[in-house]
Amino acid sequence: MNPISITCKHESLESCLALAATQGIGLEIQSFAFPPLLNDDNWDEMVTYYESRLQNFHGSVALHGAFMDMAPGSPDKNFLQITRDRTRRDFEIAKRLNAKTVVFHANFIATIHNDDYREGWTKRMVEFYKPIAREAENMGLCVVLENMWEFDPSIIRRVVEEVGSSALAACLDVGHSQLFSHLLLEDWLQDLDGWIAHIHINNNYGEIDEHLALDDGVLDYEKILPRLAELPRNPTIVLEIERLEDIEHSLSFFKLPHSEQN
Repeated sequence: MNPISITCKHESLESCLALAATQGIGLEIQSFAFPPLLNDDNWDEMVTYYESRLQNFHGSVALHGAFMDMAPGSPDKNFLQITRDRTRRDFEIAKRLNAKTVVFHANFIATIHNDDYREGWTKRMVEFYKPIAREAENMGLCVVLENMWEFDPSIIRRVVEEVGSSALAACLDVGHSQLFSHLLLEDWLQDLDGWIAHIHINNNYGEIDEHLALDDGVLDYEKILPRLAELPRNPTIVLEIERLEDIEHSLSFFKLPHSEQN
């Protein structure tokens, strides 16, 4: 069975932590992905607080890194330096929280369907992530690149292939793949296949990224979940769902050992 996790933001930390501990599943901490905590002068104190809250948590921990305005594929060296600094701070936070996986968005500008841009972006992404992947490997971390606006899975696959590091893989966001791409989910799965180490799941009604319960929307998870279980890397499946009651309901799609005991 794939490892199961749930996402939590700062305002839902306590409830999600309690649920994850009860169900014997993992957590993806998303609190530090957003500018308010990143820019707060007290961010270090907040990390210390999270360390204390996670001290007795025995599930796996992942960290969603900064994503707003991050530009690892930028040709501007100043933007690259800011992105590099944010990335390294996320690595520091991940180590302090005992996280093993750090999620970053690829942030390809998908409105540009220009071959020159795509080739240049890929080259710059590889140049950015080769040293970053080495740093991650030395720290015992795995970076996973998540699809957001990307309309084609090969945009991310080429980067992870060309970097060629065990510390860099793909994060497939199922909802994003069906909202921002005209390709079938199966196309994404076949293309990324063994590169997928982390998966975000939720549902929507085909217009916006609503983060709904698994059975509330246009995506058929009764069919999707068995297919995800076939992926060769046994990726962690993360319920990225907004409301706690929807998370609890969606966990019923999985045969969790702790649920059977309760």
